[in-house]
Amino acid sequence: MLKRLLKPVLGPTYRNIYLPLLDRSGMLTFRWSVNLARALRILPQSTSIAQEAEERFLIVNLTPHLGDSIMMMPMIESLRKAHPQSRIECAVEASIAPLLREMPIVDCVYALRLGNIPPITRALVTHRILRIAQYYRQQMRCSAPTTCVMPRWGDDLFRSNILGYLTGARRRIGFASDVSAAQQHPLPYRDALLTELIHGGRGVHEPEKFCLLLREAGLIPNANSGEASTQVIASLQHIADKTDWPNLAERVGVDRNLPFAVVAPGASMPKRQWPIEYWAEVMADLRAKDMKVVVLTGAPDANLAKQLHELSGGWATLVAGKTSVVESVALISHAKMFFGNDSGPGHIAGALGVPTFILFIAEENCDPDGPSAPERIHPIGPHVVFCRPAKCLPPCVSCCEAEEAHCIKTILPSDVIESTSRKRTSDGFVTTMTGRTGREIEHTA
Repeated sequence: MLKRLLKPVLGPTYRNIYLPLLDRSGMLTFRWSVNLARALRILPQSTSIAQEAEERFLIVNLTPHLGDSIMMMPMIESLRKAHPQSRIECAVEASIAPLLREMPIVDCVYALRLGNIPPITRALVTHRILRIAQYYRQQMRCSAPTTCVMPRWGDDLFRSNILGYLTGARRRIGFASDVSAAQQHPLPYRDALLTELIHGGRGVHEPEKFCLLLREAGLIPNANSGEASTQVIASLQHIADKTDWPNLAERVGVDRNLPFAVVAPGASMPKRQWPIEYWAEVMADLRAKDMKVVVLTGAPDANLAKQLHELSGGWATLVAGKTSVVESVALISHAKMFFGNDSGPGHIAGALGVPTFILFIAEENCDPDGPSAPERIHPIGPHVVFCRPAKCLPPCVSCCEAEEAHCIKTILPSDVIESTSRKRTSDGFVTTMTGRTGREIEHTA
């Protein structure tokens, strides 16, 4: 009866999403209703899970962005160091899974293919819940974590909390919904899915915020506080070391006997893309200093890379859409320098200890919890310089609000070139330099 009622209302969605969740007896629907009621504190949460001697962790991070996942790695490494014999699993978006599967500190990776939810249905909470429940039923029923950690916050909190709740873990740890500065009031339907709510962390670099979550929950010691932002990620270096670099270099046309810099002009949003004319000037300066250049992008930004390659005279090595994320890690690890916008490859470079220069669109006095604030999302690593506008261009306030490149244009090629000429020490860059229109801020060990 329930199936007949749903079919005309839901249409194609019925067949692809809801139907697999309904068995003939309708008991699965009943069980889900009971579980949801428990999540909202209408019914008590079951406490029948055995207190096993072996601790099993599940880390849920459902953001599809590579950079956000790189910033999660210090937390995973800290957890492994504190619990060397425990099982650590991760549930991530499918595009991130290949990278985490190569990390020796992770025992199992679940790749969720949730896809994009159409805007018209984005407000339908039930739609989101059932998409996640479908994946859990099909792929994760064998997972039985004792502790589930949801490190993301803000809008990313909801989907992760739902999946964490479905696992039945006796400890479900995450940030309270009002940790985000944009969320002034708690959201009970999110927070009720957790057993432990962590407060604090505003204005803190994301890797430090994630480690704060574990420290407040008593899962890692306080001794390593402050190290997450400056360390080289050993697991990422392990991935680079075990990749067949000679074969990869030959396939993509990189001369591995000569020093080279990587330039990555792509970004997830057009307003984060520095003009390719500016990148061409930086590349010309590198060429004058006898530095080879590799232009690296994924397949979505391949046309942008080709335009930059042609604009610069065609002398650089073009690697656009030719490498997997694991191969990109290996390629970047052998670079002498890295230049890019606020995007995933920049986070890889910084975390590998490569001297990294990243351009941001938020001005110097922006909200440190803002979506593009470098204080919150700059790459991990001991040798990172991020460049930002001294002041956003009107009508933007604090952070660029345009659709296309706008405020980022106030950072001139001369600003970036000058930052590369500063004398370096083993600990990083000696001084902080303010350009005419942009400001570069170092991050040293």
